[in-house]
Amino acid sequence: MRGELNRQSSTLGVFGLPKVWPSDYLNRAGLAAIDWGVRGVAAAGELVRTSLESGPADFDLESRMTRWIDEHQWPVRPMRLGVRAPNTWPNGWADRLHAAASLGSHDSIEWFALPQRSEGDPDADELHRNLLDAVVEFTDAGRLRVDTFTRPGFEAGWFDWSGERPLSYASVFPCRIDCERLEVELSETDSPGMVAATIVAAAWSSRAPARLTLEDRLKGRCVGSPVQRSVHRLEPWKPVVDHIERSMRRLVLAVINAEAHRTESMAPTQIERAAARATSAWLATWTGQMPDGQRREGIEACASIAGDEAEVALRLAAARLACGSDASGFDALERADRMLRTRTLIPGIDQFAFIQAELATQMQTPLAVGRVAAGACMIGATMSADKFVHFKDDVLDELKHSQLLVGRDQDHRLLVEVFRTLHNIRRSEHYGLPAAA
Repeated sequence: MRGELNRQSSTLGVFGLPKVWPSDYLNRAGLAAIDWGVRGVAAAGELVRTSLESGPADFDLESRMTRWIDEHQWPVRPMRLGVRAPNTWPNGWADRLHAAASLGSHDSIEWFALPQRSEGDPDADELHRNLLDAVVEFTDAGRLRVDTFTRPGFEAGWFDWSGERPLSYASVFPCRIDCERLEVELSETDSPGMVAATIVAAAWSSRAPARLTLEDRLKGRCVGSPVQRSVHRLEPWKPVVDHIERSMRRLVLAVINAEAHRTESMAPTQIERAAARATSAWLATWTGQMPDGQRREGIEACASIAGDEAEVALRLAAARLACGSDASGFDALERADRMLRTRTLIPGIDQFAFIQAELATQMQTPLAVGRVAAGACMIGATMSADKFVHFKDDVLDELKHSQLLVGRDQDHRLLVEVFRTLHNIRRSEHYGLPAAA
């Protein structure tokens, strides 16, 4: 029997592990686990030692420990959602949201019932005290409100998804879409799935790297988009789940489903508009793997809901041009151009610098070319016709030295055509002539 066991244990499985685990192998596995723990403590000690030896000028232990936690499999606790006085919510919305969020969800979400707010106990203190990711409640005015976990000095990139932002290139194509709060008035036609997906996406967005401190990470509120690190030794393997991406993809599907069930006589609800703003911004800037057609499908659905907003129209134009639909892309640019005439850009910010940065990038993606075209439309629409001529000449000169357009003559011609079209529009308006073909 012992000889048979030894023969079996010497036969390795497909991953180089024995098909039968004898006691001595389990002992070795236990020793390996202890060895990994000792190595982790040693690595942390070495991190502290090198930080101390680097001198006061370079000493930043907190950032080094933060980076170490982000790069390793630090224990992550589930997302926690606090629901304020759920028994007082109208039309059973609390139970409907809980059921919709739990249906088919692969994310671990912990729901907590909270009492009515005490006098002098603001939501911020309750979020910090209970380490909740978000608190959801119905206000006295009958509006749904979501407050996400925010620490002083680690503010959100977007204050409220339900409101438009001051116009700039960074608001049309933001690097961050995490919100501090969301406040909307629910309608009876709102889908619980749409509302739940929006709440969950807002909560997960609060785990953006710029929103988290070392204390958050040590307590399990780790980054929602973990770092894909390289493996240099034998160690336990655990799939990395990007919770922010997953929640945003579900919100995209919710927006597409809401648009499919809308009729022409139905006006978009406030929650649908908020979801369309956030989703279109994420789709227009996210650099992960996604087919251009799928990205465009999501932005088209957002434009059907909130296409009367210039920011969403510009994102639609960028997506269409990225997919090679030049005619429809130019149509979206012209509509956005008309919407932008009464808008003003944020003062004190060089918007042209954003376009220069896009042209200097080496990430040669069609969506980047679409963003440049949309950004040129945004800047050109808010300046006089005389200034637009000089702006056009500056950008066309930048195109000649652009890293983005190296070996992409077709995209170069597209951008030249964009400026020609925009110039003809401004020229026809200035001289009272019909727009040139």
